[in-house]
Amino acid sequence: MRFSDYLTLSYLYKLLDSNKIGVGILAFSFLFIFTMNLATLLTTVLIAIAIPFSLYMLLVLYMHRKRGWIYGFIIVMGISFIPLFLSNDNLLLLALKFTPLLTFVLYTMALRLKVGEWLMEMEHEREMTDLLNKITKN
Repeated sequence: MRFSDYLTLSYLYKLLDSNKIGVGILAFSFLFIFTMNLATLLTTVLIAIAIPFSLYMLLVLYMHRKRGWIYGFIIVMGISFIPLFLSNDNLLLLALKFTPLLTFVLYTMALRLKVGEWLMEMEHEREMTDLLNKITKN
């Protein structure tokens, strides 16, 4: 285990753990769902934040060979955009605009839990390696 691997995962975990802000903004934006301009503005801001974070998240997952999580992200996010193309009703379309953001937040919440497990496994592996090194030196 390289220390840089641990650092990249722990940094991703910290970023994912701070998604409470995104959940708060998403919940707050639902209060203004009937105000077109504010809902559109908040959606645009959240998308502007989510896109670069998604690229970073996918890069870290690729570096750690977590291809299942990458494919899962692509599939889940792709499916979340389908309802936008099926609706003609303006009010329903406005509500459906939040589906990809909600899906993104739910995905990052699940990933945060899994990254925490990966970090614990890496820490356990490091401790076992240290213990084996101490035993072999004696």
